Amino acid sequence: MNAVILAAGLGSRFKDMTKNTPKAFLPIDGRPNLERNIEYLIDSGIDEIIIVVGYLKEKFYYLEDKYKEVKLIENPKYKTYNNMYSFYLAKEYLGDSLILESDIVILKNIFDKVDYDYSTYFTVNRKIDGVEWVPVIGEDGFVVDMDITDKKLPSLAGISYWKKEDIKKMQEI
Repeated sequence: MNAVILAAGLGSRFKDMTKNTPKAFLPIDGRPNLERNIEYLIDSGIDEIIIVVGYLKEKFYYLEDKYKEVKLIENPKYKTYNNMYSFYLAKEYLGDSLILESDIVILKNIFDKVDYDYSTYFTVNRKIDGVEWVPVIGEDGFVVDMDITDKKLPSLAGISYWKKEDIKKMQEI
C-alpha cells in the first residue's frame, strides 16, 4: 500500500498566507502540516509516498532528502486544472492507495485504524455551515452518488482509499 498526496494547488483561499508558503506547510500546532501527515503515514507502515507538487514546488524538494519514502512528481498545469489532473498524473502509482489532499489537518494518526478491505471515502461530521460534498449511501452501505448540500451530514474529509481493482476500472474508463 502507498499514499498519494495532492499538493499542487495555489492555496488561494488562504490569500497572503500562501504567497510564499504552500498551504501544505502552514503550521498546525507548531509543525508543518504536511510533515505531520507524512510521519503518520510512515508510522502506519506506508513505505511509498508520492506527492504531486506544482505551486512553489521548490519548497517541497527537501522532503525527498528528509524522508526516503517520499517521491515528488510535478503538475505543470496546477494553475489551470484541479486535483483531478494531479490524480491523473499519479496514475502509474495508484493501486491499494491512500489519497490525501495536502491541507488535511489530522491531529492523531488515523491510518492504522482503517479497514482496508474495500475502496472508501473518509468522512467527517460537520460543525460549520456551508455546502460540502456529501456521499450518498445505498442500501448496501456503499457510495452510490455524491451530493453538494448544506445539510449537516457527514462530508468528504479529503482522504480516500482505492483498491487496485477499482483503480484498474477507473483507468480503463
